[in-house]
Amino acid sequence: MQKGARMGLVYHYSSPQGALGILQNKSFWFTDCEFMNDPAELAYSYELYDRAWVEVCREFGVPETQIEREITRFANPYECRAEISDALGIDIPARYYALSTCSNGDDAAMWANYAIKGGRAGYALALDGESLTQALEQLASEAPGFGFYVEVIYGQVQYIEGKQLENIKSAIKVHLERLAEASDSSDELDRFLCSEIARTDHWGWFGDVAPFIKRPEFAYEQEYRFVLKVTQLESEQKAIVAPNKNTVSEQTGPCGCSDCPVPTASPISPHFREGFAGAITPYFEVGLGDAFADVLRAIRGNSFHNAPFVKEGIARLVKGSGLKDVSVEMSDVLLRG
Repeated sequence: MQKGARMGLVYHYSSPQGALGILQNKSFWFTDCEFMNDPAELAYSYELYDRAWVEVCREFGVPETQIEREITRFANPYECRAEISDALGIDIPARYYALSTCSNGDDAAMWANYAIKGGRAGYALALDGESLTQALEQLASEAPGFGFYVEVIYGQVQYIEGKQLENIKSAIKVHLERLAEASDSSDELDRFLCSEIARTDHWGWFGDVAPFIKRPEFAYEQEYRFVLKVTQLESEQKAIVAPNKNTVSEQTGPCGCSDCPVPTASPISPHFREGFAGAITPYFEVGLGDAFADVLRAIRGNSFHNAPFVKEGIARLVKGSGLKDVSVEMSDVLLRG
């Protein structure tokens, strides 16, 4: 699992429409990792793993004719076994959903690729990484009451191919050693169970690492990702995971009595939108509520045309949203219209 050290400010570049939705709803969209803007991410992580597998097998002295060169055909890095499976006694899947941010809040390439489109303005939202992580972990603790099991992973995306390869090779060596230990058992059932546990743990590790692997040519993005592993629980599963939690508030209903409580809206909800290349893209909208004020620290705008006009509009929205501690400024980076 790649769970990186928390960092200071990170920046989420956004279009005017995206920034408006974030600020008005105090929420972020976490996109299914299999549907990110770079469709080659999945293929690249597969390619790296297959290369690492072959190299390790050669180091271990496996004959060339016995080396499996497409080992990833058995894996799906963006769907995994949820950790809650052990408590439930059954295997249930989880999927990975990511929010992308950047460690540079005023980068020309990021403005051009992710914010400024068609001569319009763009925005970079400065987020406190520590506060965002805390808010997501709090959401994860409450999610079972709303029918979801959520795990939080965060970290810097790795772009250096050599380091990516060595990291995967190290994990493969540990995995093969565990398989070898399992095979030493004299009990057939014990051998089988230990081998299956080793395989589950290993592919689970790869699934947690895959969202943080990107091709070297994207290094300019300086990306820091917040990833949610989300499982949608069936009603009977929710009853086991969160037996004493409900999804109603202590407010009273329209008649004023306590017998008809008002349902509390889930802070995490599944949706679909048009994504890369027109694909129908699954995502989760994650509402931060009051914690949003601690997460958002500043907004930087960039405009081809009238910067004061753009700044005034976003400043009034910030003020009207009660975000009094959020500063607003304009970028000095000049872009071609």
